Amino acid sequence: MVNLLKRLIRIKAENFFLITALFFGILNVFIIPPLQAPDEDVHFLCIWRFSSCSTNPYFSENKVNFLKMHHYLYFHPHRKYNAEKFKQALSYENRTDASSRDNGYFSYLKSRTIPYYLPAVIGMSISKFFSSNFCFNMWSARLFNLIAYCVIIFYAIKISPYFKWGFSLLGLMPMALFLASSMSYDSLSIAVCYWVTALMLKYFAEDRKINFRNNWKALCGIAFLALLKFPFYLITIPLLFLKKNKFEGNYRYGFKAAVLVLLLLHFGIAGSEMNLKKPSAKIYDRSFGAKPLNNEEKRIYVSPSEKLKILFTCPANFLNCFFNTLTRFDKILLYAASFGGCLGWLDTLLPPLLLSCFYLILLFSPLSETRAVNLRFQGRIIFLFTGLGIFVLLHIIFYISNLEMLTHIEGIQGRYFIPFAPLLLLPFLSGIGIKRLRKKRLSASLLFIGTVLVIQSASIITLLQRYYFTCSWIGR
Repeated sequence: MVNLLKRLIRIKAENFFLITALFFGILNVFIIPPLQAPDEDVHFLCIWRFSSCSTNPYFSENKVNFLKMHHYLYFHPHRKYNAEKFKQALSYENRTDASSRDNGYFSYLKSRTIPYYLPAVIGMSISKFFSSNFCFNMWSARLFNLIAYCVIIFYAIKISPYFKWGFSLLGLMPMALFLASSMSYDSLSIAVCYWVTALMLKYFAEDRKINFRNNWKALCGIAFLALLKFPFYLITIPLLFLKKNKFEGNYRYGFKAAVLVLLLLHFGIAGSEMNLKKPSAKIYDRSFGAKPLNNEEKRIYVSPSEKLKILFTCPANFLNCFFNTLTRFDKILLYAASFGGCLGWLDTLLPPLLLSCFYLILLFSPLSETRAVNLRFQGRIIFLFTGLGIFVLLHIIFYISNLEMLTHIEGIQGRYFIPFAPLLLLPFLSGIGIKRLRKKRLSASLLFIGTVLVIQSASIITLLQRYYFTCSWIGR
């Protein structure tokens, strides 16, 4: 037992992450019933479309029926998934009959591009050579998503000079690993963001000169991030503030120009995907196909273009909504819960006390560096303000896209903060916490390992309780 503890204490953060993420992630892949991650029904259709190289904007009724048969679980924690439903799901296979009728999903797919889903598309494409069963195709897409997530974050932790256990804790957070075990494109965004953040930390902390020979792979990764979900490419803004003595010769001009061009590309893609026109009178409800929502005629809508005008002509309106949102207790609870431990369609909460303890350990992680931190005050401030800027920008995006004039901002979930969370923790890097632990003869790595194993075990039990059986003591 003592030898096992010594080995655990000495294990590298990246190795622990890879082993633990693959183990619990694979369990999640098969425990989670089909389409039970946020928006996974739409993700399934997008991945199917790209893997089939299909140009047909609509889907066969067979696919839509496969999706609809799982809608009964959404937001109903008392409903369970049983063997009969599983057999029914296994009976659905791809058919060649194509629907020429709008079945209520096309409006959700217009803004999705193949880079969002690259690992999942590869997985589903391979699986189609062996079977046309929807469940088999879904599991394959989930597995490839998980593997890509684990490998990218493994290398992020490996290249990072500091905050290794912090990246590991964030990557193994129940919500992050849950998304990685689904078909969601959020997992790829999170993984690439962590890799780019680790790379930036390396550039700011180390004295090694940056040139094209040792940096072309990094540029490829940064370019790929520009093609992913808006606005997370903005985490690269600190690269524009690197000092000239960090670069070899005049390479800094080309490097920073490339970052700026990719930034403009990122905004251009986002602008082309955003619909600023007046919303249609018909609103789609995925549960029942295309139909007007109740009381549609009684609502007053403002188009995104009009919201954009209000933002520029009267920014006080946005600021009022922003501060109202951040001062509402229910919104703070939603952000905190959905950041780390609100699984399923945000209807399955982990035990609040356990989740609170995990957050405390996560906040402690930047203070547990075992060696001197070579990160100047200027770099810390740049990281912090970049993270805060993305936080505010997310609220602006949802303020514009929300069709109703409200006194607060609706639609934001805590999981949207996961990709840039390291930027908010890196400014506090130090060895203060590790010194206090050593005085008490405690190990920081053992503390982190124990925390992850407990929270992930609780996550698995909570998912089993949510979807398969009832146990009143879990999450109460």
